[in-house]
Amino acid sequence: MQSPCGNCLIAYAKHKCILTTVNGEHHRLYGNDLVFADANQVSVPEYVENVVFITKETLSLFLPMLKEEALNLHAHKKAPSLIVHHCTRDIPIFQEITRLSQNKHLRYSEILRKRALIFALLSLFLEDKQFIPLLMNILQPSMRVRVCTVINNNIAREWSLAQIASELLMSPSLLKKKLHEEGTSYSQLLTECRMQRALQLIVMPEFSIKRTALSCGYNSVSYFIYVFRNYYGLTPTEYQERVTKRVFNNHLITDITAQESFCHHEVTIRL
Repeated sequence: MQSPCGNCLIAYAKHKCILTTVNGEHHRLYGNDLVFADANQVSVPEYVENVVFITKETLSLFLPMLKEEALNLHAHKKAPSLIVHHCTRDIPIFQEITRLSQNKHLRYSEILRKRALIFALLSLFLEDKQFIPLLMNILQPSMRVRVCTVINNNIAREWSLAQIASELLMSPSLLKKKLHEEGTSYSQLLTECRMQRALQLIVMPEFSIKRTALSCGYNSVSYFIYVFRNYYGLTPTEYQERVTKRVFNNHLITDITAQESFCHHEVTIRL
């Protein structure tokens, strides 16, 4: 069984089976063995039904959850084709992931649930020292992704090019060059990460504009508002009002629909 889109896979062995890598290595699995593998390097027998293929996009969303120190420590180590984690008991969520993976028309809530369940499975491999090398080998993340991972781990910090370069174990000039080759800069990525976080926080009732600004690394509220308006085309207050209005309209539509349904039901009973 080969991946329809490449990237990686997680297989759950219910019984004894053998996985074969492209270089001819054989790996014997036993019941309740969980496998994380590079889908392009492993051949999975057709009789192994519990297989979930994970796209590079989904896998890259898992990367920011890991500390950059751990990524730097293990990233350059030689990566295996697969790693095995033996589970002491059954994994009921695997069936749910499989079910969701077979549906090509998922609702947004189902997409989020599937992603969360996949992340839960991936977390089972975190104690394996070969997991991060294999993960990085599959992803081969761009410098842009690595810089954003550093920033998002401490979004409120007053980051400089030198500080980010230090976290990535390289010189500022080399980092600047690599980002330039990817058509971006550290300052652009810093603003991008902060604005994305601001959009998440500013709609929360407990976050005022001032608290959002500080949480995103802006000591000046007026400067935060200036950057936000330049980035999104409206002020934080205008964005809050737009979101509030949208939520109100959705509730209004729901109430009207429910009322019409009730009235229709009442007329039907009278008839």
